This record gives sequence, C-alpha cells and structure tokens, in this order.
Amino acid sequence: MKTFEELLNRFPWARGRGQEYGKGWLGLVFSFCEEAEERYRAANKELDFEIFCIKEKYAELCFQYDKVGSIDLDDLERKYEKLSAKTCETCGENGAFRNGSGWFSVACDSCYKPS
Repeated sequence: MKTFEELLNRFPWARGRGQEYGKGWLGLVFSFCEEAEERYRAANKELDFEIFCIKEKYAELCFQYDKVGSIDLDDLERKYEKLSAKTCETCGENGAFRNGSGWFSVACDSCYKPS
C-alpha cells in the first residue's frame, strides 16, 4: 500500500492544506493525480492547477483545487468520488456506505465497527 509521504513526494502539487482521508483511498488519489498529469501531458500543457485539500466529505473523496486550470478535471473528480463511495476508506477493499452515530463512511465488512 502506498503512503501519504509517497503521494506528496510524487505529486507535490497535491500537497495543499492536508490529506484528510483514510489510507484505503490512497490508491484512488494516486490514480486521480496520475490521470490529471496524463491529461496535461496529452494536451502538451504545463500543469497549471494546485490541489488545496483532499478529504472525506459525506463518505466520498472530495478534491478541492483551483478550477481555473487550462484542463477541465470535473469529470475526473466525479469518477473518483464515485469510486470512493464503494471503496473501504480504511483498507481499500470493496466497501459499502455506512451510517454509524450520524457519521457517514464507507467500510468493508471486516473494517466496519458499528457504534
């Protein structure tokens, strides 16, 4: 499994204010960053946006970034939000939406700890 340190070393433009999500979603974040870079390379453009924060919000990944870049990443953002909604935030396995004590999360059966 990748680490937050590896993510920030590989994609310094994704550093922002913080990484506020579980390790199970690191693979998704790596893939988002790789695909974003690939879109810029394919368009022969310099990377011209910066991620401010990546966090969990209502049991999905939430990417907060400067949306005035020259490449539109909205569809990519939605893709990874949807993937996170079925990926355990703790371990990265297939997960399901959970609502424990009013806090929404995505967890597999092994990682889910009901309140």
